[in-house]
Amino acid sequence: MSPRPLLRPLQAVARRSLLRNSSFLMGTTIMTSALGYAYWLLAAHSWSSSTVGFAAGAISTFTLVGFVFSLGVAPAYVQMLPRFRDPAELDQFFSSGLVTTTAASVLAGVVVVALLPLWAPHFHELREAPTAAAFVAGCGLSTTCVALDGCFVALRRSSGQFGRNGVFAVAKMGLLLLPVLALRHPGAASILWTWDAALLASAVVAIVMLERLGMHLAVPRRSGLRRLFVHRHTMIGYQLGSLGASLPPFVFPALVIAILGARQNAYVYFTWSIAGVLFTVSTSIGLALFAEGAHREDLRRQARLAATTMTAVLLPMTALVLVFARQILSVFGHEYAAHGTSLLRIFAIGALADAVTNCYVGIRNVQRRLVEVAVLNFVIAAIAVGGTAALLRVWGIDAVGWSWAAAQATGCVWVLVMALRGQIHHHDSHGDDVHHDEIRDDVSVRPIKAMSVATKTT
Repeated sequence: MSPRPLLRPLQAVARRSLLRNSSFLMGTTIMTSALGYAYWLLAAHSWSSSTVGFAAGAISTFTLVGFVFSLGVAPAYVQMLPRFRDPAELDQFFSSGLVTTTAASVLAGVVVVALLPLWAPHFHELREAPTAAAFVAGCGLSTTCVALDGCFVALRRSSGQFGRNGVFAVAKMGLLLLPVLALRHPGAASILWTWDAALLASAVVAIVMLERLGMHLAVPRRSGLRRLFVHRHTMIGYQLGSLGASLPPFVFPALVIAILGARQNAYVYFTWSIAGVLFTVSTSIGLALFAEGAHREDLRRQARLAATTMTAVLLPMTALVLVFARQILSVFGHEYAAHGTSLLRIFAIGALADAVTNCYVGIRNVQRRLVEVAVLNFVIAAIAVGGTAALLRVWGIDAVGWSWAAAQATGCVWVLVMALRGQIHHHDSHGDDVHHDEIRDDVSVRPIKAMSVATKTT
């Protein structure tokens, strides 16, 4: 039998940029999740559940701080980088965004370290210097990696993001062995520092890969900072939309620690990490759809392809999680399976509704309907976070799942209303009529070899 029929699906993925890049984005999360399970499995068997719960909450919090103060640079890269023609201007925009957002996150981390223990006593370990320093470093490094990943998506080279995250996943696993073997009683700070060191290693690798694609890190100059400032409204719009979408998973751990304690957060964090494999399907495809639109691809055709791919991949994966939820969690121990099985099943059901809103947001980002995206995502976040805060003491950790699923269902209603009104593809101009003056300022007429190389094979 000829192998050609078996290779046709892979050949179809390779030919279509959206499928290829979304496959790399999904592969990134699946790979990091698989190695992340091993990481937290080792942590769960080497530290107490309260220590693991605190470390997980601290990592989620500094990742949130890093994301909030990423200032919309990553989505701005996706939208703007394909339009540059002058290599020097490209390098300045890239470098100015990276340095500005990293510095902002470090400063924000210092403020959070000072204030968070006052609001949530369970974070009292942040008063210790090693833990506080690891937290602040994590804020800056998280932001740096978010921006670098945005560059790979902008160039439609998500294989680079896959590589960076691969380095991060492998490095953090290896580094975690050091405090286990070298220290008699390692604390939560050792977990945070292994995470930070892995982020740093992956960022260095990403910068090297981008250099090979023609993007060079340079000292920011006034011209680059000015160009960044010119795009402040667009960047704020993208940031608000992204922030609304990302708030719940980052806020949930801190909320659970503050209300129920670190031990309960360990159950939530592990369960959410497993469910993240489902969430990443629609998130990755929606992001790839945004990148295709930024490169002026046919939005209607790409949106249909995205929706079809989401359905084909997500339905069987959701069914498997619903059936084998207890067995999956039992890998981490009986304690985690006993407390997290029903929560994992709720997350799996909610992932289907999440796919609808992710596809819709991808379309609206291309059309630069940034206000609507921000409002939709903040409505979803408000329902998810508000419901969790109100119900945690009554329903326990299952309140996280039910609140999140209800919020995603509300998003589906929003999409349905817009579809019935015929407004989803009403603006298929890719946002050319929006902020035209800002776009005009960013487009140079000189050719850039690096960008043509980066996009020729897509």
